Amino acid sequence: MKSIILIILISMSNAQAFEPTNFNGSKQELRSFFDSLWGKFKSFDNYHCYRRAHVLANQMSKEDINSMKVFFFKGNKLRMAMDWYYHVAPMVYYKNEPVVLDKGLFEGATYLSDWLESFGEGHSCKEITSMDEYRKLKSSEYCMYFIVPMYYYSPKDLETLNIEKFKTTDLNDMLFSLPKRQRNRYLNKYPK
Repeated sequence: MKSIILIILISMSNAQAFEPTNFNGSKQELRSFFDSLWGKFKSFDNYHCYRRAHVLANQMSKEDINSMKVFFFKGNKLRMAMDWYYHVAPMVYYKNEPVVLDKGLFEGATYLSDWLESFGEGHSCKEITSMDEYRKLKSSEYCMYFIVPMYYYSPKDLETLNIEKFKTTDLNDMLFSLPKRQRNRYLNKYPK
């Protein structure tokens, strides 16, 4: 019994907590970083936010940037022109403030509060920490959001909340969506 407890304690001490990157430079440096990420992927897969977010999260990880992802969820009270129930984008911290990197919809890095307001039509979005909470609140809320480490690919991943690295199947799906020439360039620069 003591050996089992010792093994558990050793494995717990080896597990590293995810520490997101916090940019402390100028806003111009953050803008330049944002622009460099999208230089090669400006028109990439505009209709699949989860793939676009994963390409960028993986790209940032290869540049030693620990990004987060923010999932926006539409509640039943919110009417949107697009028939989405969720949207996802990478997120970093700038001087401890969350900033969303969603050039699929915005021209530049956007503070989380502004990003949420653009979807929520002025309504406050509630932060959630589980998909059970989303299901419980979706009939009474306008919108909700969920912040997780960069490894989460789609809402189905949010069910267990136990992902600690990029999954090969998600990376393959993400890469499959790239045109062949872009895929080869991406793999040359950022091998799996």
